[in-house]
Amino acid sequence: MIKYKAMFINPLEWLYRGAWLLWDGGYRTGLFPTRKVLPKVISVGSLTWGGSGKTPTVEYLARGIAKRESKIAVLSRGYGSPKDRQQADEVQWLMQKLDGILVFADPDRVASAKKAEKQGCQFLILDDGFQHRRLNRQLDIITIDATDPFGNGRLIPAGKLREPLQSLKRASRIILTKTDLVSDGKLSQIKEKIQKIIPWTPIAETIYRPVCLLPVILSEVREAHEAEESKKQDGRNKKTIYLNALKDQNVGLVAAIGNPEAFKRTIEKLGARVTQTYFKRDHSHYSAADFQKMEAIQKKNSLFCWVTTSKDAVKMRRQIGQAQVENGDSPQKAGTVPIFTPIIYELEIELVFKKGERELWQAIESL
Repeated sequence: MIKYKAMFINPLEWLYRGAWLLWDGGYRTGLFPTRKVLPKVISVGSLTWGGSGKTPTVEYLARGIAKRESKIAVLSRGYGSPKDRQQADEVQWLMQKLDGILVFADPDRVASAKKAEKQGCQFLILDDGFQHRRLNRQLDIITIDATDPFGNGRLIPAGKLREPLQSLKRASRIILTKTDLVSDGKLSQIKEKIQKIIPWTPIAETIYRPVCLLPVILSEVREAHEAEESKKQDGRNKKTIYLNALKDQNVGLVAAIGNPEAFKRTIEKLGARVTQTYFKRDHSHYSAADFQKMEAIQKKNSLFCWVTTSKDAVKMRRQIGQAQVENGDSPQKAGTVPIFTPIIYELEIELVFKKGERELWQAIESL
């Protein structure tokens, strides 16, 4: 079976490579023009498909630039909803996280950039922008997941690479994410591989630091969790739950992201026992059937709860809200009993730099 699959996949990879060579050559020779705008443009992208840490990096940069009293906008392509791009997963997530910061969702990022320019923005962050070369940029940042940096080293569809590794030469900065989930030896190997291609390009190291747990279904909060909440004195939302609520508990993981194994390792580091997983294809949405299956698995295996990512929580809340409206309930109504009853919590994280933060901001401030 594997041999026959390779007979189809290998030619497709070469076709992809050929198309990429034409595309790359078009931009390198000027056949495909790039557009310039007045605001400074910072691109955050990756060489691979799947979760490399682009969106948390965009959030980190947007917040940091806004704190420096510069007007900023985020330009996103959006996924998942061709009829209404504002409902795309990343855009929804960013809008919730970046309250007060402009977020544009349009496949035509040049058009979005011009709109942001008219609104007086001084900085633009191009979300998932490494392959979007139509818009000129002053800083090209590539995020690389340390737990799975380059997949099997092959191009789509045979592997995870969107472009050959030599494309790293276009990068201004490299940000390694999830570096706490790999050994020092592996981290050194990744950096050496990168430095063979781009020896002078700065490499920063980051981790995802878990912050808290938030209930996806707000009316579903266990007594054990409420006891933890009542002890909180830090001013957080009263529904926020201590991370140590997961310690020594049997939990399930539910996610539709590019690298769910890294998410699993993060939860295990919190002391939880991951006994069940419900992983879907990257960018997949959730249905009533999914919630019913999760509820059945939870009851059968006596799970303390399910844990999911912030991006998945956005999609779940939307599905739950739609179902409540269809059944005559307002999703905003206080005390509404949720139609879906599996207990699901969102793990909120933040990007934290271990190396290279000061140098990155020096580069941004000098633009």
